[in-house]
Amino acid sequence: MKGIAKAILVGGLIAVAQGALADGPSVSFQSTYADRHSSDPVRNTGTAFPTEARDMGPNVTFQSTYADRHANDPVRSAGSAFATPLDTSSD
Repeated sequence: MKGIAKAILVGGLIAVAQGALADGPSVSFQSTYADRHSSDPVRNTGTAFPTEARDMGPNVTFQSTYADRHANDPVRSAGSAFATPLDTSSD
């Protein structure tokens, strides 16, 4: 009996949801500030940065990398990164 009651309840909720969605979403349109003021004339075109701002430039100290320190090292041969197949041939 509980299963039948659950099925009727779920079926009713689905039917109500379909009916509500059939009329379309009920979300009201909300305009933004840009929508309301899109035709306003431009009154002031100033800089985005304050006039007292200074360009400090890169203040990061130079840090060399491993590649920089070892650029003139002789090249050594490196082994393969992939394992070579084993020789399984019998003599």
